[in-house]
Amino acid sequence: MPDKKNPHVFFLAGLLFLLSGATSLVYEVAWVKLLTLHLGSASWSIATVLASFMAGLGSGSAWAGRRAERFRRPLLAYGVIELGIAAFGALSAPILGFTSQLLDPLYGLIDGYFALFLVLQFFVSFLSMAVPTFLMGASLPILITALAQQDTFRQRVALLYGINTLGAALGTLAAGVFLLPALGIASTLWVAVVAGVLVAVGAYVLDRQSPLTYAPAPVASAAEAEKRAVPLPHLLLWTIGLAGSLGVGYQIAWTRLLVPVVGSSVYAFTIILTTVLLGIGVGALLAALPRWRDASYHRAVALAMGLGACSSVAGLFAVNRLPDMFATLAQWGGDTTWLLFLCQGLLTACVLFVPACSLGAALPLGIAGWRSAAGSTGWAVGGMYAVNTLGAIAGSLLAGFVLLPLIGATQLVVAGAALGVVSAVALLLSQPHAKRSTAWVQSGALAALFAVSVVTVPDTDITRLQRGIFRGIQAGSVSSESKTTLLYAEEGTSATVTIFRTPNSTVLKVNGKADASTGGDMD
Repeated sequence: MPDKKNPHVFFLAGLLFLLSGATSLVYEVAWVKLLTLHLGSASWSIATVLASFMAGLGSGSAWAGRRAERFRRPLLAYGVIELGIAAFGALSAPILGFTSQLLDPLYGLIDGYFALFLVLQFFVSFLSMAVPTFLMGASLPILITALAQQDTFRQRVALLYGINTLGAALGTLAAGVFLLPALGIASTLWVAVVAGVLVAVGAYVLDRQSPLTYAPAPVASAAEAEKRAVPLPHLLLWTIGLAGSLGVGYQIAWTRLLVPVVGSSVYAFTIILTTVLLGIGVGALLAALPRWRDASYHRAVALAMGLGACSSVAGLFAVNRLPDMFATLAQWGGDTTWLLFLCQGLLTACVLFVPACSLGAALPLGIAGWRSAAGSTGWAVGGMYAVNTLGAIAGSLLAGFVLLPLIGATQLVVAGAALGVVSAVALLLSQPHAKRSTAWVQSGALAALFAVSVVTVPDTDITRLQRGIFRGIQAGSVSSESKTTLLYAEEGTSATVTIFRTPNSTVLKVNGKADASTGGDMD
């Protein structure tokens, strides 16, 4: 068990975990930028790179979860892991540069089989980043297992996961808005390397001054082990996997709806991702509140899933007003860049913060609920995190490549919310030691609220959404493009393409940005 004689260890280790979370996302943003130079910047290329990154995280978490209790000096192990990540980061630019040399001959061999090329692209990018992403995933169960005590397990899991995610949000913002534009990819990677070395040194010093050690757990007899055995909560596992899928699915759908309003720059994408990560981190911290101490984990996770589903649909009531809302915010911000970024974040938070909070709370609550059945603290953390990550991979591929072009962004939000409500109802009805009548009332109320919301949600006005309010704001004439007629609209894998007829010309727009017209573009 962790050493309880040094209460400051948790605080200092939490600061290290905050910094390592930021460092990991700086690496991710820089590596994705670097790999798109070799693999392409199309949406399917970026999706395969991100999926391979998450696959490394999930596999590392699962591996370390099975072995977390074997590390007698977990803080030292955590420091070694961070040092290994920094070592790869220092060499990552030339290593990732070889990916195009591997794919070029493969592309010639497969002779235009696009799906097969995507699979090969996934494996090449996965192998390129396998070592650092595996180590990143392994750090979570090792550190949490070291610091989570028997009587404060749920609280400390939620706090550490929330702290790490808030660090990830800070790293995303720092890399996308400040470091990459100012320093470039190579220097940004070196900033992350230095930060990673500092984390490793801090973990080493903390281990020397206040070492956390494990005492071997007493071996139980076969009869005692069988008596204490808890059935594997398959429904809880499926729900946490679904939470990972829905988190990515909501982000993909709402990004498609927000980009025509807030702009399609890399800064806008960074602000959207930062806002989502902040929501997940805050939700995890809320899961650490004492009020959840005696709550049924089935009911707690069901509440998180239900709130996430209903709040995501609630955002659709505001979707047609997003251009006006952003115009008001942007005019208030004026020409100040950081105020514009703040306006983009506020608009994103209006529709994505509460769903992200809810899904962020679901994971630590699910980990705490699975602990008894998992058989060990490490496997409860590593296994559940791996399931959540697998769900995120499946959600990103399914939502981005299949559902978004098939049913559109609005219906993707509704479909995801429906799955969230179904999982919440299933958890409520399967609660152990709960009154059946109360569970049925709660389930009925949630289903009724969702049904009313879906029936009353307004249709998305694609003309209003895609007419390109951002360019009008920048030009100082918000209403200049208001008198338009929609001739064509289609949501695809990479973008939403629309054709408008204005009083003076016919304009083709991609995600709300004019790319061709019969007016000024003809020259």
